[in-house]
Amino acid sequence: MIIVRMWLRYFFITSALVALSCMGCKKPRTFIGTWQTTTATQGGADSKMTFNPDHTMSFTAKNGPTQMPYTLTGFGTWSSTEKDLTVTPASMTLDGLNPVAKARMEPYLQASVSKPQTGVVIWKSDDEFICRKAGVDQDFKRVP
Repeated sequence: MIIVRMWLRYFFITSALVALSCMGCKKPRTFIGTWQTTTATQGGADSKMTFNPDHTMSFTAKNGPTQMPYTLTGFGTWSSTEKDLTVTPASMTLDGLNPVAKARMEPYLQASVSKPQTGVVIWKSDDEFICRKAGVDQDFKRVP
């Protein structure tokens, strides 16, 4: 009986110490997962980005209904710090445009391939952040 009491006392004291030591521990926020943004200032453009644990990423962006409709898809890599997010597209494909409009957009897309794009990140919660790049804020929300 005394051994059981000593073991229980040891268990509770050890559990309390572990709990207290982890009170200051905060799980770092992560970009890993799929995120969606709809930007009203850009005519309702809709984007989804998926960040993988191996630092690869993929994305799909659709132009808003008030603009020329198209879909941009691609993949690349990503990295982050506490204050920013950098994506580097490795490939991008543009669909839904007539051949003339697509030909006009292609040089811009090709110039963006392999060029890191960094934005300042402001976390609103573990499942929402704002990315500010070139004066434009995009509000990303995690999607299941």
